[in-house]
Amino acid sequence: LMKLKVAEFLVDRLMDKILLPIGFTHVCDDYVRQQNEGSVGMAFPCSIHSLGEGAFTCYLGVRFERLAQLLDADAPPDKSTFAASINDLREDRKFQQWEFFGAEDLEAKMDFIKSEIITLALPFFEKFSHVQAVRETLESKDHRDWYLSGGERRECILAAIKWTEGDRAGAMKIVEQGIAARQSKMAKYRYELEELKKKFLSVI
Repeated sequence: LMKLKVAEFLVDRLMDKILLPIGFTHVCDDYVRQQNEGSVGMAFPCSIHSLGEGAFTCYLGVRFERLAQLLDADAPPDKSTFAASINDLREDRKFQQWEFFGAEDLEAKMDFIKSEIITLALPFFEKFSHVQAVRETLESKDHRDWYLSGGERRECILAAIKWTEGDRAGAMKIVEQGIAARQSKMAKYRYELEELKKKFLSVI
């Protein structure tokens, strides 16, 4: 069986070949670069399947510092404001992983993996590295448009956008409505909203 550390090394080596030439920097487990209004990044978590093959997928994130100061001040400095899985960007949206049995097998799949990153991930970054595009997609009534930023995270992002645009009343309304809608649920389902409300109240 392939060891997980070996699989991770091979994936990192492949991604260095694909992403470093197009302006990404390899920082810890992520590949990041500045783009438009924010910073964008990709992570490639690996696993080992039962037959011994390595498998990995891609998660994408966009971080806006002016929103992160409200949303993620206590989180790691690389936490994304808005995130998605590359599977969300495929037409069928089914969960898939790139699989490989060793270095040669992975190298043979480089062109296919690179094409998926270019055709799926890069357009996502170009679009959603603008705050207005994030706002519009999170205001959609179709939950699939929220990608990995549904639930209270969605409401917090929308409230933070309004707050940074000067609409403090509108931001507070989103937060208070979100908290009220979750009063019958466990506290963890409204924690992020309540923390954001505290930040709003501290500067009013």
